[in-house]
Amino acid sequence: MPCADWLWPTTEEHLDKILTNPEEQMSQYFKFSDNKNTRKYIMQLRAMAYVIKKCRRQMKFRIQDNEKIIIYANEKLTSELITAFWDEWCDCIEVNKSFYAKLDPRTVLCSRLPHKKYQYQVWMKRGIYIANDQLCKNLGSYLLEKPDVGRASNSYQELWLKGKSDYDGSGYFYISDEKCLTPIHMILGNKVDKIVKFVKI
Repeated sequence: MPCADWLWPTTEEHLDKILTNPEEQMSQYFKFSDNKNTRKYIMQLRAMAYVIKKCRRQMKFRIQDNEKIIIYANEKLTSELITAFWDEWCDCIEVNKSFYAKLDPRTVLCSRLPHKKYQYQVWMKRGIYIANDQLCKNLGSYLLEKPDVGRASNSYQELWLKGKSDYDGSGYFYISDEKCLTPIHMILGNKVDKIVKFVKI
């Protein structure tokens, strides 16, 4: 789906904008020469925004390489999504149910770790931007100065961690392994919302 990256960030507010903005206003963001294709991409974008809003709690998803959406879901929802997005569907892989039953709900199976090296995704609570500057500075120092340890999820978050932006800082960042999580708990304390583990299979 060539327009997949426009779904990010997948907050309710952003998805509502995609669903409610006039088509003419949205088309100015697309740099495709073919008007017919532009309209098609906008419709696909809206359809996927609707799916994420409606089924967020029934699936996990990743937006990858600006034009791919990887969705993890049960068999019924997967079948419905394939039917709805038949022209965009590329592949489907089924995980052995006996293996999956042993997994923690906050574990995601993947064939490749995020950015090929990070095993954990740490989500921060909303409103973390009102935390003191020292917290932001400590987290920024830990993530930005040690790429082998962690990585910000995007450039807006990087600017916030450097103290150059009022971006709210909510969302997630990546951590390489379990031992690197200890300093994160020390820095963020109760501002950690959840931690997702990626398991390569």
